[in-house]
Amino acid sequence: MKHCSKCGKSFPDAAKFCDTDGTALAESNAETQMNTPVSSSTATASPAVYQKIEFQSVPQNYPLRALIKFDDHAFRDFYPNDKLSGWIKLEAQADVRVREVSVVLCYQEQYTSQEKRREVTFMEDEDGRTYRDYDYITHDIVNFDTFLLRELPLVKEEIITGGTNKILQFDFIIPKNAVPNYSGKIIKAAWSVKVVAHLETGKIVLGESFFSVAVSPPGAFVQSGYYGTQTIKDEQRVKMRFLLPKLEYTEDGRIIGQLMVEPFEKLKLNGIDLRISWQEKVEVSGQKNSEDISSQIFKIAQNIELQSGKAASFDFEMPINSDGRPTRISPSGLNRSVCSIKARTDKKAWVKFGSSDSEVEAEIYLYNGNKK
Repeated sequence: MKHCSKCGKSFPDAAKFCDTDGTALAESNAETQMNTPVSSSTATASPAVYQKIEFQSVPQNYPLRALIKFDDHAFRDFYPNDKLSGWIKLEAQADVRVREVSVVLCYQEQYTSQEKRREVTFMEDEDGRTYRDYDYITHDIVNFDTFLLRELPLVKEEIITGGTNKILQFDFIIPKNAVPNYSGKIIKAAWSVKVVAHLETGKIVLGESFFSVAVSPPGAFVQSGYYGTQTIKDEQRVKMRFLLPKLEYTEDGRIIGQLMVEPFEKLKLNGIDLRISWQEKVEVSGQKNSEDISSQIFKIAQNIELQSGKAASFDFEMPINSDGRPTRISPSGLNRSVCSIKARTDKKAWVKFGSSDSEVEAEIYLYNGNKK
């Protein structure tokens, strides 16, 4: 027998193409069984619960494996409430009894936390005598969390004969509260569909396929106004605020606005520097770790002199180029990413101790989707 990989219909060995959609038929020496599609489409409107789950290692020489193929283009972005559908091919290399095989929709994170440990080191004094010294050493710890959001049963209490295949269909609805994909320095997050076998020792992954989730601006931060915060010391020298039309942007968008500057002393500046900053924050068991990522610096003013008490404004337009780092908070609350726009004066005068420059920062909200 031959089979169509798209519609699943069976044809005699002499057939070459599917009579429904023209797909070339695949030859197989194994017997293939078609099953009724499983679906989670009834969950369209409801947000999902992010349930943390751990998978066991696949036993050596386990005879069952799974291949996953999405109906839609694998490289397109899926949005909340989109339908993700596809096919699963279960291949049995030998006879295997299964308690249950299911397909699951998963969100997974990798993030680096830090832990300080009191450790002993052995030192030598000037006379060559060895003594103990204690110090706190910071260690990086890479964490992996997987969250299960939907699970659909495929096979229950069945013996799958070796050399046979099962072709199964599935579809999920991307949850309303889906978190976007993320690719940073100490935080990475992705979505996947996994085929899981339920063993007595736990669940094992027979196959998985990744896809991207995008989230569009919600329209919640679209009020124009003056934004920004400064330290008390900075604001006593020069008050700065951003005049922005909104606070939510897409990763490939541009920020257009004005920087309002009101000095309380005469300022001679090489210029004013403008940049976008991403801060990744991780906190596990009270131990904090963070990483700052900055865009290139844009000069919005050069070689200027500002008079005390006389306000000035500077127009600017700058690209965002987030490169896969939208604003997000982990479902676990253990990690998050924050984006802000910053402006900093660059004074000509050199100061011996510390910096006499002033900075203003306004948090903005970035989204990786453009769907209306």
